[in-house]
Amino acid sequence: MLAAYGAGGIIKGGLGFGLPLVTLSITPLFVALDLAIVANAVVLPLINIVQIKQAGGLVPAFRRFLPLILPLALCLPLGVWLGTRISAPALTLALGIVIMVSTLIQVANPRLVLPRHLERPGAVVTGLAAGTIGGLTTVNGPLFVLYLVSLGIERRVMMAALGIFFFLTGAILGLSFAAVGVMDAPRFLWGLLCVLPAFAGMWVGNMIASRLPQAAFRRAVLGALFVLGANIASRGLAG
Repeated sequence: MLAAYGAGGIIKGGLGFGLPLVTLSITPLFVALDLAIVANAVVLPLINIVQIKQAGGLVPAFRRFLPLILPLALCLPLGVWLGTRISAPALTLALGIVIMVSTLIQVANPRLVLPRHLERPGAVVTGLAAGTIGGLTTVNGPLFVLYLVSLGIERRVMMAALGIFFFLTGAILGLSFAAVGVMDAPRFLWGLLCVLPAFAGMWVGNMIASRLPQAAFRRAVLGALFVLGANIASRGLAG
């Protein structure tokens, strides 16, 4: 798990996204799925505090994207509850599919343009979908990125918004997992341990990003993630 979070930190440091995708593509291969998901919920809010601080503009970003934040906060517990009602193979299959679709979205990098008058309706739809999917799998970043890119906002605003979304996702998931009894003291401590290699990996990833071609690095990572997602989905199909 420590190595997986180190790898996830490298990818996030190098690409600016992808830690949950990486960790949930690797950790379910050798630990129980509930531990893998809970650890992500512990790590996410802590590592994104740094991103929020670096980006700045917390209050304006929070106000602008409140139409997304509210349905996100409502649907995250719903997704967690749904996760407790479906079987482990079905949840494993869903996780594999989410990882595969997420990587395909990143590879395609669609240049969608959302008119300004549709920003609020788009925010609500994104919040509903990201909350439900995030509650089930903790992987909802590609939906956030797709929505923000479609608005054509500047990078600093995007980084502030993503930091807020990821922080809230992790915090609400942690509370929700605790409420349904999935997060206990041992799983919480495992999550805390994984924060350290995640931060170390982000530092390494920042150095790598300054030395390697960004496009080639990105394609290699996404290709590997798609293969891992397909493997997890096949495990779900096999029961």
